[in-house]
Amino acid sequence: MDPRHGCWRDWLIRFNSFYNGLALGFDGAPCFANVRVIGNVGDVDDCYAGAPGLKMAYNAWLGGRCRRTDALMSSLAYVRRTIGHENFHLTGGKAVNLVASKRGDFALRRDIDGQRRPIGPRRDAGSDEKS
Repeated sequence: MDPRHGCWRDWLIRFNSFYNGLALGFDGAPCFANVRVIGNVGDVDDCYAGAPGLKMAYNAWLGGRCRRTDALMSSLAYVRRTIGHENFHLTGGKAVNLVASKRGDFALRRDIDGQRRPIGPRRDAGSDEKS
């Protein structure tokens, strides 16, 4: 890591729906301290596999997987992806019932619409819990 750059420290990025993906390394290789990326949906970016201080789990990525618990998708299963008219509610796909863990960072109880999580046997990745 370039000593001029600080570390990502104490971030929890969970249950988000992205048009693109995360960009954790803006201008170089980042370092991490207690960063968790859990239950998100979007386009896969640099995963930083094995980076100390970074935990990634149960994300649904377009075009790749970062960890064994991730789902590889061939398309983003959103209602509408048109820029300016986005509707990131899930229509189905591998993000539904993806998040198996139930405790700690995985235990988000409500989705973006206030619906309870989980509706099915597991929580859906992304901001929407498909009903």
